[in-house]
Parts: sequence; C-alpha cells; structure tokens
Amino acid sequence: MNLTTSHGRAFRAAALIGACLLLTVTNALGRTVFPVYGTDKDPRHQDECPGDSYLMGVKGNVGAWLDNISVVCGTFEPDGSTAYSSEFPPRGGGGGGFKSTACAPGEVVTVADFFRTEDYNILGVQLLCKKPQSPDFGAVPRLMGNGDYSGNPPRSMCPSGEYAKGLVIGAKNYVTGLSLVCDCAPGLAWRERYQDDKVCVPPTERFRQADGTCRSGYVWIGVGPQPNQCVTPAERTAASAAAAPKKSADVFSEDAKDFHGTWTTVSRGVTYEVVLRVSGTRVSGVYTSPGRPGGTITGAAKNYAGMVKLDYVWNSDAGGGSEGNWKVTTDGRLLGGFTVREPGKTKPVYYRWEGSRITRDAGEAAALAAADRNPAGKSAEQCAAARQRNEARCLQMPLNYRPVCTAETAGIFAACQGLAAQAAAGGGKQARQARVILPVEVYDAAGGAGAKIGDLAAGIIVRIVSGPSDDWFEVAGDAVPNKHGFVYNGESYRSLKEE
Repeated sequence: MNLTTSHGRAFRAAALIGACLLLTVTNALGRTVFPVYGTDKDPRHQDECPGDSYLMGVKGNVGAWLDNISVVCGTFEPDGSTAYSSEFPPRGGGGGGFKSTACAPGEVVTVADFFRTEDYNILGVQLLCKKPQSPDFGAVPRLMGNGDYSGNPPRSMCPSGEYAKGLVIGAKNYVTGLSLVCDCAPGLAWRERYQDDKVCVPPTERFRQADGTCRSGYVWIGVGPQPNQCVTPAERTAASAAAAPKKSADVFSEDAKDFHGTWTTVSRGVTYEVVLRVSGTRVSGVYTSPGRPGGTITGAAKNYAGMVKLDYVWNSDAGGGSEGNWKVTTDGRLLGGFTVREPGKTKPVYYRWEGSRITRDAGEAAALAAADRNPAGKSAEQCAAARQRNEARCLQMPLNYRPVCTAETAGIFAACQGLAAQAAAGGGKQARQARVILPVEVYDAAGGAGAKIGDLAAGIIVRIVSGPSDDWFEVAGDAVPNKHGFVYNGESYRSLKEE
C-alpha cells in the first residue's frame, strides 16, 4: 500500500461534517443502521449476518490503514456459548498484513468505534462486546488496525434490545467508510410504536401500541398456543378454531357382550371394581371398593347409531342409588356416569363413572378367588368385601349353577362374620397358620419400607404372628428368612391362604 495520501487535502475540505455525527436512523425493515463514517466515494456493501446469527468479530488486512475488512458471524448455542457460523468476503484491496479480532466466548458486538485519517481513510475498528442480558461490556475492547487513535470518534451503539448484525462497508482499494447495522436480539421482534420510533419487543407484543391497545388492523386474542397478543382477524379465527374442543376420536362397540367382565373404575375420587354379566341385552353386576359400601348394578343394553349403550341403575348396600349410562370403547374403556339429586339443588348433578377392563392371569385370579372363599383371618370389613367379589363371580357362572354359588357365598360370609366377631371379642387368639400360594418377598418391616430379607416359595407353611395391617402380615417359621418377617397379602396379590 502507498503510504502517501492519494485523496489530497481538497477532499478533506469538502467532506461533510454531518457524516461524522453518526445520527441513528432506522430503515423500513426495522434495523438500526448508522450513517457511514468516512466517505461515500467507493462502492458500498451492506454485509449483515444471516438468519439468527450476529456480528461476533472482524478480520482483514492492515497497513497504514485498513486495506480490507470482512464481517465474521456467529450464533448463540442453547448453553449460552457462541459458535462461528459464517463470514463475508473481504471488502477492499489486497495490501497490508492479516489481522483479526473477535468477541470473547458467549459475547456479541453491541458497540463499534471507527478511527480515520484526516483524509477519511479508515485506520481501525474497535468493538465492544457483552453477554446477552448483561448490562456490562466485556473487559477488553476488541481492536483491529494501525495508526494514530487520538481524538474522540463518534460511537455507534446498538439500542436496547438490539445486537450488531453487520457492517456497511465503503471500499475499493482500501476501506474508506464504515457503518454499524443492528437488529433485534434473539427472541425479539420489531414493533412500531410511533412513526419514527421502533423498539424490539417479544413477538407477542409486536402489534400492540404504547397504551396497550392493538394497532389498526389487528385484534386481541386470548386463546391458542400463544395467547394474549394482537393478531390479524384471520389468525384469531384460526386460533379459536384450533382451541375449540375436538370431537371424540373414540370408537365405540356395537356389541352388548363387550360390557361383560371386570372393570376398575373411578367416580368422585373413589376407585371401584365393577363386575358385569351380560345375558342377551340384560346386564347385572356388583361394585366393590376397599373400606367402602358396595352395591349392585342392573340394566339393559340398547343399540344406537354407531354404538351400544348400557342404561343402568346402581343401588348401594348402605342405601341410596341412582341411574346412569355407560358406553364401551373398542380398546376396552368404560365411559359414562350417573346423575343424583342433591339437597339444596334444583337440578340433578352429573358425575362421571369411568374406567378400564381388568385382565388377570389365571393364577392370580384363582388365588384371589381361593382367598375370598376362605372365611378365616378376616375382619368384618374384609368379610363384606370378599362376599361382594364372590357374588360377582356367581353372576358369571352358568344360570343353572348360579343359585348354588349364591348359597355357598352366603354360607362363607356367615362363617367369616362369626370368626371375625370371635377374633374381635378376644376369642380368636388361637395359633394361625397359612400356606403360601403365590411366591412372595419377605421384608424386615411392614409396609414395604423396610429391607427385603428373602423370599417365600409357593407351598410353604408359615405361622401368622399378626395381621392383617394394611394388607401386611407378620409371619414366622423355620422356612421364613431370619425365622421372622413381613409379607404382603392384599387384594392386588394374594400370597397366603390361611388353613
């Protein structure tokens, strides 16, 4: 590069002082573009980082002044760091030696100082960087260039909510003019508040005015994936339609036989086991819940377009009842509910009663049935629950055997009540023993909170020390690990059968 001034003093005298003041302007696209500092004699290039990338540094060739300069872009990573993404070709000539400068990791350019000669050749560039959301600049200004940096050059500072996006570069044989370009930070968008005042705001605030109302041509929306913002009328219509309740995608059975079986259901926060038996269009059944009164269900299945519906009446063993209906889906769910009249209310109140089909393997079902038919070792409450389950099984028996099953169930219940009363009166303290009918884990404390100390295999005889306590039994015997422990024997897993 020729170190003598090629422009001459005449050019300097003709330069406009206003070009040095760097008054901020905003173009039609919303970006903040500062006036070029230098001359306007050479071709200009507006090099802005694309997409979600921002100005992270510059590089180029430097002699007595800047021979050429390139914009270097980077992106923000999810962890807050920055990564190089792209760069523009060098603008200017080919003299001088290579130099570069860039922000520290995690920082982005927000301020630029440009230095020039008296003849408006650019001597150097100083960048100030900072981390997003931080009010403080990085500790070290990033400087690229040579020459005399005396004086107080105008400073180009991105407004609040904006980061440097690139440079406007005037250059031919060397760099003769520079300007900083800023744009909204990630996650922000331009909003025009007044004719000449634009600010970066979250996208949901883009079309709101300073007083909070929507700009002309936009309407307020309170639903959808991004509610509480101003949108076009068409966008509000689309969002309202998307937020509207969707029609059920359930496919319902058209066969009344699909009500037959055992269901686990929930109504008013209580879980019930429901057993239904279907004979033609007639349906009968029982419902049970540990620690709560059970009851019976009777009804009739009726065919409607695309489904079969069960209209039923339930009656509680404790008194009371109501009417309701169920539908059954092809994937094994019971949907529906019932209405009841409550004191002080003029209209019946509707409650959902819904659930899904229970499928037990043969071994588990047989063990549970055997435990329910054994009257020993139960409290009065457990006797009642076992009777309800036994009656439910009777409903699934062939019609000619059902009376026999019902009579046996009544006898088991009477014996169970007698033993429970004897135990409650203190006469049931004779030694109790049980056979392990399903493999079960042994713990050193009840409730499953203790440490597992071993297992008991099916067929082993153990002595019952105490229980049940929340379906846990204290057992002892030579076959019990450590001669003593606690096992679970509840409705969900019957591991013991008292003998």
